[in-house]
Amino acid sequence: VEVQQNLMYLPNRTAYYGQFRDLYQEVIGDHLSTFNGPIASQLSGGLDSSSVTAMAATILNKNQQSMTALSYVPSTGLFKTPTKFYSYDDTNYIQEFAREYPNVNIIYIKDGHKRL
Repeated sequence: VEVQQNLMYLPNRTAYYGQFRDLYQEVIGDHLSTFNGPIASQLSGGLDSSSVTAMAATILNKNQQSMTALSYVPSTGLFKTPTKFYSYDDTNYIQEFAREYPNVNIIYIKDGHKRL
């Protein structure tokens, strides 16, 4: 398979951001259009899953549609070596996301207190 290379020169950084957003929205919209049933995503507090879920929610909201996001929440003390500056629990980020995107139904997946 040959990959076609399309070079793009835009006048400034803002134009590149806009072009990226348009392409990102197009790709996610194309994928959403292939589904005939409920839409779901995996949502952590990270940038990757949050940005994909946010874009999907925005697109679906234009048609008054909703989606589900599945989010893993570890039990307190689950990890053997928690770090001083990092929490494995992204619940605060996920709750903030839910406030911004009310058409996303968040389902929290609990671990059952199993040590990893």
